[in-house]
Amino acid sequence: MVSRWASLFREGVVSIQDDPRSGRPVIATDDTSVVIVSTLLEEDQCISCEEIAHEANMSTASVFRIVAQTLQKRKVAAKSVLHQLSEEQKATHKRVAEELLRRNEAEGEQFLNKIIAIDETWIQDFEPQLKS
Repeated sequence: MVSRWASLFREGVVSIQDDPRSGRPVIATDDTSVVIVSTLLEEDQCISCEEIAHEANMSTASVFRIVAQTLQKRKVAAKSVLHQLSEEQKATHKRVAEELLRRNEAEGEQFLNKIIAIDETWIQDFEPQLKS
């Protein structure tokens, strides 16, 4: 590259700017696209790049470039989303709870000592060094 620049300077080219050339213009990361992506992210922080690309009619790579480089944002961890149980799941939970109550009444303190309580919270471990 140095020798190429040296030969250009010897020929009298003193500009360091790129000469105009034909080809597809870069419009995916223009100001309008940045505003669209930024607005969609403000509305829903959990939206994925694929969903933004679909809504904004852009490529996923362009959306990712805008989010990562222009807006300087990154997704660290997904947020928890509440869900509603179906009627069948509610009935199953009720049936299990009633069975546990019956066993507690029949066995007493010994039954409670056999129960292991589990919190169903999922926690993701994020290590910035590994980006995972």
